[in-house]
Amino acid sequence: MRANLRVGLAVPVILLMVLALSCTGGPAAGTSAQRTSSPTTSVQPAAPECVVILLDGTGSYHNLPRATQIASQIPAALPGGSVLYVRWITANSISDEASILSATIPAAPSQVLNPFDARQKLAHSRSQAAREAIFATIAQTLRSLRSPKAGHTDLDGALMAAEDRFSENPNLQAHLVLCTDLEDNCNVSFQGLSLKGVTIDVLGFQVRGPEAELIKASWTNRFRNLGAQSVTFRYLDDPSTRLFGRPS
Repeated sequence: MRANLRVGLAVPVILLMVLALSCTGGPAAGTSAQRTSSPTTSVQPAAPECVVILLDGTGSYHNLPRATQIASQIPAALPGGSVLYVRWITANSISDEASILSATIPAAPSQVLNPFDARQKLAHSRSQAAREAIFATIAQTLRSLRSPKAGHTDLDGALMAAEDRFSENPNLQAHLVLCTDLEDNCNVSFQGLSLKGVTIDVLGFQVRGPEAELIKASWTNRFRNLGAQSVTFRYLDDPSTRLFGRPS
């Protein structure tokens, strides 16, 4: 199993190999062949997602430190096999320079079925250590971010970049996380922009006063007209498991 972590712009590329070993075994010697069956319920694992996190990198957005802290907790809440992209919202949000990092989330290591099998236990511990190292690298990268303090906010470019990533992962559920005040002042539009089927969460919307509800309503209608499946405004202290369900 291979987990890929790609960090953009002056941050070295990291590739971690995750080793997993699973085994099955029959009944232990000396046990009776007759067994009493009991009803069991199977828990279906959460479906992998393609998650794009857009962080407002303009001078007007003051919630960035808290937003990056929340974003750093999201990878551990994603199901294995999910793909994560983190990008800036700047004056040119669609450019490659807006990329912060991307990563493939490794699955949780298989359960150790035989606690006396040293090789199985070693493979499990190595797999778990590699998985935790990926999460630690993502968290460190995000928590050390400093806003580029862009002079303008190009939201449509950021949305177009997100759509491109969703298109590259058509078999994954699309989930967009926006950490921004939604104050677009670039007046840039992209023909054919579509967010069909995308789940959208807006975190840390900091606007207050009478205009806040108008901005919320305007963007909610815009997102729905672009085909979004749902649009939810959340506080920054919402647990990440409320966005993505139980950890994988």
